[in-house]
Formats: sequence, structure tokens, C-alpha cells
Amino acid sequence: MRKVLMLLVMASILFGATLGFAVYEIAFIVKATDSDFWQYTIVGAENAEHDLQGLVNVTVYGPPSESDIDKQVAILEDVVNKKPDAIVISSTSSEAPSLILDEAYKQGIKIILIDNFVYDTGYNSFLATNNRVGGALAADKLVEYLKAAGKDLKGKIGLVSAMAGVQVLTDRDDGFKTRLAEIAPDLEVLPTIYVDNDISRAANATEDLLIAYDDLIGMFADNNHTGDGVARVIELQGLQLL
Repeated sequence: MRKVLMLLVMASILFGATLGFAVYEIAFIVKATDSDFWQYTIVGAENAEHDLQGLVNVTVYGPPSESDIDKQVAILEDVVNKKPDAIVISSTSSEAPSLILDEAYKQGIKIILIDNFVYDTGYNSFLATNNRVGGALAADKLVEYLKAAGKDLKGKIGLVSAMAGVQVLTDRDDGFKTRLAEIAPDLEVLPTIYVDNDISRAANATEDLLIAYDDLIGMFADNNHTGDGVARVIELQGLQLL
């Protein structure tokens, strides 16, 4: 799937271009290098580069963590100064890189946004999943598991989010809460806890919720790092929390 996505990205860059002997320089800026998910997308980019047989040269950049918004913006500034043919970016922030990306677009650099939309900038293509639908599917699965476990659809649901103000996560959380209200109105989603994309803080938040609410029967974590933190506590405590 990720290989197909990256081939689509490369195709969107090359579409309409006059193919000659030049190699197209593509900068791929991921949200974080400490994430297994983004490491897989890097593999996809490298595979696409190989499959295109010399048409493109992909250089990968990214901050250590998704919380390093300023670092990602600084990387983007440096990349634009190198004047690649295209920039493929999954921006953590929907606003912070706007001016830099728009200037790059005006310079003729092709801008491909993936995963998270960036406002107030020109761009050539935007590729992403529907995160509201993804959140809704998570709500469906939670209710399915609760029913399978013989639990009444009553009680509290914890919501641990990686970061505030990130549109991808906001959409995912909203999709989850909206769908859950439709199919299990007696389940109460507690106020969102933000953990700065930190696994240990997600684990601590889960422990705090377990202490505070004896009717906590489920958790929703909105990315891989928060999911790791929540799962760590559930596993260590031998819980059947869903």
C-alpha cells in the first residue's frame, strides 16, 4: 500500500513534465524519523525511486519526533534553498510551513502534500486517507469488541491524542466521537488528553485514567505512539480494557 502511494506521488510529480535525460531531485520530508509508520513510507519512497529506474533521486529528511514542528520547518527552509524539482511533505502542522511552501510553489518547485493538509499555500497534489472515516471505523470496532466481551455499552472511554492542533488527529478524534455517539450514546468519551506524541506520557495518562474512573471500559489512542503507550499499560496490568 505504501509503495503504491509513493508511486502515485512520483507520478503526480512527473505528470505533465517533459521527460529528458535529467534526473528529477525529490525531497521527501516526513513527520518524524522515530516512527515505524514513517519509516515504512521511507521504504516506499526508496522502492518507488528504484522502480522508476533513474528518473528520480529521492532524498529523505525529517525531525526526530512529530512534536518537533520548528525543526521540521527549519528542514523545509533548508530544502527549499537547495531548489529540488519537487517537495513531498507530510507536515505535522497545517499552518507553520505555509509561507515557505507557498514561496517554493511560486518558484516552480512542485509541492505534494501527504497525510496532513497545509493551509494558505499553493500545491500540486494532496494525497491522504479520510481520517474522519478512520476514526469512525475505530468506534465501530470498539463497540464490536465490547459486545463480544459481553459488556454493556455504558461507561467511560478515554481518549489519548498525540498533539493538539494537528488537523489529521482532530479529524480522527472527531470521527471517533461522532460515530460513537451514534451507535453507543451511553458511552461517555472523556476530555482529550494530549501527550506531545510521547509514549511514556501516553502510558502515564492511561494509568491516571484507570485510577480516576472505575467505570473506564475502553480507550482510543489516535496514533501509533499513543497506541503503544496505552497498550503498554493494558498489557502490564493484565487488563481487558478495549
